[in-house]
Order: sequence, then C-alpha cells, then structure tokens
Amino acid sequence: MNFTDAIKFVLILNYANFGDRSGLREFWFFALLNLLVVVAFWIITSIISALSFLVMIYGLAVAIPAIALAVRRLHDTGKPGWWVLIAVTIIGLVPLIYWFAQPSEPNDNQYGPQPAA
Repeated sequence: MNFTDAIKFVLILNYANFGDRSGLREFWFFALLNLLVVVAFWIITSIISALSFLVMIYGLAVAIPAIALAVRRLHDTGKPGWWVLIAVTIIGLVPLIYWFAQPSEPNDNQYGPQPAA
C-alpha cells in the first residue's frame, strides 16, 4: 500500500469504520499526512494568524477517521478497540504508541482477515 492508497483508504473508503483491521503502513502513512498538514498549518498561521480557524476545521474533519483508524490498528494487533480510550490519561499514549508499532497478527483474528500489505 502506497501513501495515496493509504490516505484514500482511511479518509474515503473507511471514514467511520470501527471494525476490521488496519496494517502498519496505512496507520503510519496517515500519521505522516497529519504531521505534514499540522506543520503546514503552523507555518501558515505564523504568517497569517487570521487563518488559525483552518486548524480547527481540519481537526474536526479528521477526528472520526483518526479514531476509527486507531481502533482498527488495535484490532490488527489483537486488542479490543476500547483501549484507545486510555489516550485520555495522556500517560496512556505510551502503551498505545507501542501497540500501534507492533506487527500485525499473522493470521485472521476475531476482528477479521489480515489486512492487505
């Protein structure tokens, strides 16, 4: 899966899909997109502060697919999607990042078949 396929898969095909599984590439390509967009917004809003509302609009637009992708990524490692809620504690981000970096379970699991590479 390349960068554009991963972004299309997350934002268009699986916008609010909290089931199934998502592989490493899909997850980290979406994280890279978000990083690039945030850096671009940081540069733009440091020059023209009146455009800071764009950051909020982008955040609202990607909130649901980002949470859905995190749940699917946890499913891919064999964990229930409810574990995404530990991010609220801030310290819970540490195990989440560790789990997000784990390889996929090699076979089908209770959440579905192994995602395409």
